[in-house]
Amino acid sequence: MNDSSSGKKEGVSLLEINFCFMFLAIMISGILFWSMYRTNKLNQEMNDATAQMTELKESSYGMQLASDYLTEQMRCFAVTGEMKYLDNYFEEAKVTKRREKALENLESIYGNSDSVRNLTISMAESVDLMNLEYYAARLTYSAYGYDISTAPEEIQEVKLKNEDLALSEENQKLRAAELLFSEEYRERKEAISDHLNTCLNQITMEIQLTHDKATKKQNKQVFGEHLLTVVLILIMIGIVFLTYGLIIHPLQKCVELIRDEKSIPPKGAYEIKFLAKTYNLMYNMNLANIDKLTYEATHDQLTGCYNNRGYDFLVQNLDIKTCTFIRLEIDDFAKLEDEHGKEGFEYFLKKASDVIQKNVRAHDYVFRWDADKFGIIMMHVESGRETLIQNKIKIINERIRRIEDGMPGFSLSAGVAFGKEGQNPDEVLNEAESALKKAKKRGKAEVCFYKEIY
Repeated sequence: MNDSSSGKKEGVSLLEINFCFMFLAIMISGILFWSMYRTNKLNQEMNDATAQMTELKESSYGMQLASDYLTEQMRCFAVTGEMKYLDNYFEEAKVTKRREKALENLESIYGNSDSVRNLTISMAESVDLMNLEYYAARLTYSAYGYDISTAPEEIQEVKLKNEDLALSEENQKLRAAELLFSEEYRERKEAISDHLNTCLNQITMEIQLTHDKATKKQNKQVFGEHLLTVVLILIMIGIVFLTYGLIIHPLQKCVELIRDEKSIPPKGAYEIKFLAKTYNLMYNMNLANIDKLTYEATHDQLTGCYNNRGYDFLVQNLDIKTCTFIRLEIDDFAKLEDEHGKEGFEYFLKKASDVIQKNVRAHDYVFRWDADKFGIIMMHVESGRETLIQNKIKIINERIRRIEDGMPGFSLSAGVAFGKEGQNPDEVLNEAESALKKAKKRGKAEVCFYKEIY
């Protein structure tokens, strides 16, 4: 008796295979969604840990800044005798209390850890150092003849040594400054900084350890997602073969469009739409990457200004006679770099470029040449606008001179040349360079116009 007469099927029908594929796809999709949920949860845990660690690190920095601020204000008071510095000192010590708040924040989050202990030691040493600062302040009161009854209670309670009381007013001033600039004071400040640095290093290690653990978990999770995705794609391929007639024509069209380097319209079966959208995304990303590469080739990576190649590209289409070229250079840049190292090198260049770009018009171009030289091409600005240019550079220098982020202010010198009919860009640029050299001979933050020289 054969299989047909007995009612048995020969093999498995396509419908049954299709149902099997659908069941597997649904099951794997469910696992994949669960895996994605787990991945999102891991991401959130890592973000929370990072945010917490970042807050701890900021607290440590806050204590260092507060300690340095107190030192600076008391030194200024001892040297100048101006009450505003003493007011600033006690405003920080009694009202703002960044050191205390930093320690409280760290204790509330991290408990009795090594980081907290180091900060506690730094806090105790910083508070102890204030006794020396109070003594210097008491000397300053005596030296300048201030009414001690108006002084803060901490200073009123200070008793001067007989030998200091016997000093003249000038010598008392010198003695007050000597205490705050002495080797002993410096060593104690360094000890405070050492504890703070130890705390920062520990927090950095803890952040790195947290990231490493989270990354390992995340990598395993992502690998599982990729594996599930591969299986799901294989199931989809099986369904594609089952629905050959629905897919073959759209695929042929897709091949033609891809060969022509065109985007694919999302038409046809679901699978084709999925592939079309994926391809279009990759295609658009590729175009975006090309644009990014073009940008990186014509712009300075550190400051975002145009570089030499960007300059060569732009000046090819400029109407030189309506343009003004400005060459700028950071004054005493080598000294600034020596004093502040690589961090200062990047800080001063970024600050200079940011201020310059914020104070020019949208259609003006800003360039960076060499280490510390910048340039501006002002569009549609011709000879006769000297006052406008001087005011613009004055504003730039005013903002650059501001002390920010614990770094000193600085200035720029500028040379200006107006384009003329028949000139090429390099000639105007060289004229601006000559004017810049003349400006630097005059001093700092000077502006010189080429036509003033010749």
